[in-house]
Amino acid sequence: MIIKCNFCGNDAVEELADNHFSCKKCGVGYREGIDGKPDIKNHLNQLQNLILATKLTRPELTNKEVSAIVQKMLHKIENHPLDEHSYCIYCNVSYEV
Repeated sequence: MIIKCNFCGNDAVEELADNHFSCKKCGVGYREGIDGKPDIKNHLNQLQNLILATKLTRPELTNKEVSAIVQKMLHKIENHPLDEHSYCIYCNVSYEV
């Protein structure tokens, strides 16, 4: 079954586990099934708000540090899948606790 990603528009959404779908092209994940599709305008507003909030609350951070914080937040928002070693192929980071 081919499922179109509402975020990037590609026919690349695959089921990874029960109630966990992920787009192989853009990496956006869906935990509630394919009906819980993200809205791109809302997503970009969230991204802008994350960056602004981080810069306002922690002005001493460099742009690289702000990017790392925002990337970690986006990892959670976009529900990226992790492999058995807690490694995210989309972020290219291990989120091992």
